Amino acid sequence: GMRVVAPDLPGRAGSVRTPAGPGLPGHAQAVLRVADELALRDVVLVGHSMGAFLSPLVAEKLGDRVRRVVLLDGGVAPDRSPLLGKPVVRAIFWAAARRLDRRWRDLDSYAKAAEGDAIANRPDLHPAMLEWAGYMLAGPPGAQRPRIDRKRLVADAADALAGPPTLGALAGGDVAVHAIA
Repeated sequence: GMRVVAPDLPGRAGSVRTPAGPGLPGHAQAVLRVADELALRDVVLVGHSMGAFLSPLVAEKLGDRVRRVVLLDGGVAPDRSPLLGKPVVRAIFWAAARRLDRRWRDLDSYAKAAEGDAIANRPDLHPAMLEWAGYMLAGPPGAQRPRIDRKRLVADAADALAGPPTLGALAGGDVAVHAIA
């Protein structure tokens, strides 16, 4: 009985070529456009990882349409450290994205690389990862590539982890916030 909308953010999969402003504010504006086009009301906003840093900005834009915000594995700014400066975050994410932004022989090899150790003990989740890999990859069999804009992905990571904190965007509203780590 619940409608779920999970838009691809600009620079990713079905929205790899969607124009949007830079950083998290650009993504927030893109999500607002989707919410407006679909006339979404009574929204429970769920953000995972970078999406948890994005969710407060989206909630601020959606205003009283948001009932709850769920921040899953992100959203709370990490303690400031020289290791979390923008140049370091960019370098780490550039290397990580480079590994995934190559040609893949099949869905299984991409899914296993993307899963890493995160769900190694949950083989029941592998079919869902295969489905996701089929959605993410494009191109001829044996030479498929992920539909990602690596430059955008890296800039977004730097903005989320080393940019200005976004949690304060929820301070002015009257919405329940759930943080799950």
